Amino acid sequence: LFSVLKVENPSSLWMRKWFHLLALAVYTPGIIIDPLLLSLAASIVTVQFLVIELLRVFRIWPVGEQIHKVLSPFVDSRDEGELILTHIYLLLGFSIPVWLFPLSKLNTVVKMSMYAGTLSLGVGDSIAAVSGTLIGRNKWPGTKKTVEGTLMSVFCQIIVTGLIVLLDADLPPLSQYHWCVLGASIFLGAAMEAYTHQIDNLILGVFQFALCIAFL
Repeated sequence: LFSVLKVENPSSLWMRKWFHLLALAVYTPGIIIDPLLLSLAASIVTVQFLVIELLRVFRIWPVGEQIHKVLSPFVDSRDEGELILTHIYLLLGFSIPVWLFPLSKLNTVVKMSMYAGTLSLGVGDSIAAVSGTLIGRNKWPGTKKTVEGTLMSVFCQIIVTGLIVLLDADLPPLSQYHWCVLGASIFLGAAMEAYTHQIDNLILGVFQFALCIAFL
């Protein structure tokens, strides 16, 4: 299938996006059930990731070399030099909206901003990469990203947003204005993913969080 679709290095793509989906499966129920516990757990895991990276960089016996071999498939073009930070950036992209959320607004529609990382990275970035690789034919001017990938990203994020609204008991019914804000933040985030040359794992969640927290 991959050879027919002319997909380059499919194993690396799927392994990296599998980590996105795993984070999505952890963060979404965490935000719904107990965001405070999720925030604490994310902080602990972030520290653990930093320690693991130090072990890998300095090849500290007995696990440093093995860690290097495990993490190598997750490297992308934005990792330069000795450090592999893609997975740490992804964790921060999911976690920063949770860490920065004002707890006084936990039972309001503003809580949707906590899902900025899960939507933009767990759903949007993953769907854009996979669908763009499999079915993408038309590229945005000046980029390698495809129109089909971006449209699928927006569509799937809106569908998942609807599911979150149904499942999260803390969220009140969303008005037409709230849906417009969420839709605009999703669309702008998808456009940024298509055109940015920065570390999208880090900035996409923060960008959509900022839009939601400002306008919801």
